[in-house]
Amino acid sequence: MTLSSSTAFLPPRSIASAATSQPPLTEAVILWIGHLVYSANMCASRLDATISRMIERALIAALTPFKESIDALVARIRVCERAEGVTHEVNALKVAIAELRKDVD
Repeated sequence: MTLSSSTAFLPPRSIASAATSQPPLTEAVILWIGHLVYSANMCASRLDATISRMIERALIAALTPFKESIDALVARIRVCERAEGVTHEVNALKVAIAELRKDVD
């Protein structure tokens, strides 16, 4: 069986001829592309803000119990100070609590 000229495979088009066959970019297409880029940037900035708020809420939720525990320790140390006066141990606890507050705040 022989291939006729109508059924023979065509040679592959070169890249240069494929590029020249594309329609030129019009001003409307360029504006449309610009709008798409702008929309993508707006979505990305909204996403950044949303993620930042999510992280902040998660950190607050995680640290609030620690802050409450530190406040309870401070109250107990004040009671201890009134009962026994200021001692070396009480001062050491105050320093430790001050360091904890720095980490939590």
